[in-house]
Amino acid sequence: MTISKAADYAILTVAYLATVSRESNNLRSKVYLSSRLNLPKEFLSLILQKLTRSKILTSKRGVTGGYF
Repeated sequence: MTISKAADYAILTVAYLATVSRESNNLRSKVYLSSRLNLPKEFLSLILQKLTRSKILTSKRGVTGGYF
């Protein structure tokens, strides 16, 4: 069985955010996640939007915003 690249990236992103959220409550920006996980920014942006709409992630807008 194979999973899509989007599903793979979504699982990777959620797992990473779950791990770092234990360490601190800091928000992680899209640019930070993209560089840290070595994922394309545009594709990650779509994935983060879907995860936020599904209430799997929470986002905060603005200069100091990000995902957790």
